Amino acid sequence: SHISAMVSRIFEKEEEEVGGDESHARRVVTALRAMCDLPAGAAVVFKAGAIAEVSTALSEAKSSALREAALDMLSHLAAASDAARIAMRDGPIITTAVRHIAEGIAKASEKAVGKEALDLLLLLSESEALREAIRIAAPLDSIVSLCNSSSEERTHALLFVANTYSSVLSTAHCMDAPAAAKEASTCVTELLSRYHIEQEVVTMLNDALRSINKDPKGQRAKLRRSLAAVRSLATAEEMRARLVKAGGADALARALTTVRTHPLGATAADLAVAAEAIQRLAFAKDLR
Repeated sequence: SHISAMVSRIFEKEEEEVGGDESHARRVVTALRAMCDLPAGAAVVFKAGAIAEVSTALSEAKSSALREAALDMLSHLAAASDAARIAMRDGPIITTAVRHIAEGIAKASEKAVGKEALDLLLLLSESEALREAIRIAAPLDSIVSLCNSSSEERTHALLFVANTYSSVLSTAHCMDAPAAAKEASTCVTELLSRYHIEQEVVTMLNDALRSINKDPKGQRAKLRRSLAAVRSLATAEEMRARLVKAGGADALARALTTVRTHPLGATAADLAVAAEAIQRLAFAKDLR
């Protein structure tokens, strides 16, 4: 197909012209990104093998501009296609994104690339099936550094930590848990507590709920991001009471009773996340 041919020719012009500036590759990747604005387009791009080719572009890119474009395209594809998101679990994309976050912290010239990498990992972390693969890539040190040094990226970094590590907080308290797991648990708990993550996500959820029915497409990402974080935090016993106190249970109830599904907005799957989150919060003593 035309799209398959486009995908396979990402680097075609640069191969023909020694010393090329990768402008052709950027144009192709940007065009693919535009196709991912709708689920149907994203499905076509995914079936055309875009993940493997854009992953190669990300790894072999000589310029920051192409790295940014590749990460942005992968984020849009993952946001619009569940199948594409799961397919990113087994390739090099997660480890490459973690590396770019670390490089963005170390080098000012890589900061924009690091921001795109964080946005991609945050989106991937919303899927519970990908979290173990993300933890294996060991992003925690870099993410903690971002939280403590960059107010601009702190919110996304905290949401990423909430999604990726909340489910392992309780298991780390077991007597036979490895020392590294206990250390990571202590670090995560301290980080989430210091920045009052429960207040941050409940405020974000309420903001999304106020506008989602008026602006389904514009508020979709914020709604999904906040619902995923609340559900994730609710897996940790120490976070449930804090979420309830911050108004999390009330916000979830409003989500279930007021949000209307829309082809470009909230879906039945999003409401299922809200239902699962409120089920988990039911274990909090304040709701019994």
